[in-house]
Amino acid sequence: MHIPIQKAHECEAVLQCMHAQYEAGNNEVRPNVMSYSIAIDACGKSKSVDGARRAERVLRKMEQLGGLPGYEDLKPNVVSYTAAIDAWAKSGSREGADRAEAILERMEIRPPSNGVGATDAVRPNLATYTAVIDAIANSHSSDAGPRAERILQRIKYLYEQQHTSPSSSSSISSTDIEIKPTKIVYNGVINAWCKTINHAQSAVQAERILNEMLELYESTGDESLRPNVISYTTVIDAHARSSLKSVQSAKRAEEILRRMIDMHRQHEGGSGGGGGDTRPNFIAYSAVINAWSRSGHKDGPQKAKSLLDEMLQSYQQEQNEELKPNRYCFNAVINAWSKSSLDGSALRAEEVLEQMKSLYENGVIDEKPDIISYTTVIDAYARSMHPKSALRADEILQEMKMLYENGDDTMKPTNVV
Repeated sequence: MHIPIQKAHECEAVLQCMHAQYEAGNNEVRPNVMSYSIAIDACGKSKSVDGARRAERVLRKMEQLGGLPGYEDLKPNVVSYTAAIDAWAKSGSREGADRAEAILERMEIRPPSNGVGATDAVRPNLATYTAVIDAIANSHSSDAGPRAERILQRIKYLYEQQHTSPSSSSSISSTDIEIKPTKIVYNGVINAWCKTINHAQSAVQAERILNEMLELYESTGDESLRPNVISYTTVIDAHARSSLKSVQSAKRAEEILRRMIDMHRQHEGGSGGGGGDTRPNFIAYSAVINAWSRSGHKDGPQKAKSLLDEMLQSYQQEQNEELKPNRYCFNAVINAWSKSSLDGSALRAEEVLEQMKSLYENGVIDEKPDIISYTTVIDAYARSMHPKSALRADEILQEMKMLYENGDDTMKPTNVV
């Protein structure tokens, strides 16, 4: 959910008004933890840096007032702290990682508000640590992966402490979320590695985390650790987007897709939470298609086409909307053929265009070819050494013009063609 930053400003203004009235003697409007937590949450939902800064400012006011005369019960709780951290995660800013970790540290070592007595520290829960991982991932920093892993190691340590120390275990109340590694935590770390900039091995590291999660699931049978569709598709996409653009990246992406399919067959119908089961979807397939399209390998176009056909066949057999190929999938295959040096590549690109047109006209897919589909085939013929390539390219251009003249504004020829 996203709300305009102005709404966050209004929440702060209401909070200030409540304070003013309370200080003037109206005890009915005394701000409490819920009032502040709502304001923090509203700031976070603006998904902006300004909103995150405002959220933390509201939290700091809670820290300053909590425990003072008249505000004895205003001390921030785990919900307040987690909401502020989540605000930084939603901001997607570079500073979000630093701010989230700083709030986490403040939360754990907060001194008593009156300067004496017991600490006012608040124990983070699993949602808190997950929010910190998300903030690190969304910062897109060069050390996002390692930093997120450090939080994962911390969660593992706390989990071991809970299960080896009787006093720690008994102190967990029935309302606490047990601090333990789960697929949501692992997916956050995978995401952090995938978003780590300037790291040639980010996809490899993301796959390593996926393998660790899978090994833990297989050794424990704990369903909360079973990789789901998010786990697999995030790693597949990381390989597909790898700066290496290599055959190895495409092979790794396809191998993970095959593992995903095998996992789904083993647990068909299961949900596992946190993103559904491991049923492959068009996102997973399109990422692998794109990886082969960008690989530069002579077999890349055929690999991409075979995956498109497999995806289409699965969709038609299962009638699963999540497997329905979209325009992006077809265009990726057309693009792969257009850049191929193999004989007949231009014709193969055109065959994919014709297939797309036929499937759309018959109601099998929802999207018709666009200007990119057509111009990429024209480009394929421009690269072709076939004696009739220029004629065929012109015929396709004339088809585009006819579509445009018949009312399809998206087919207006440009200077590119």
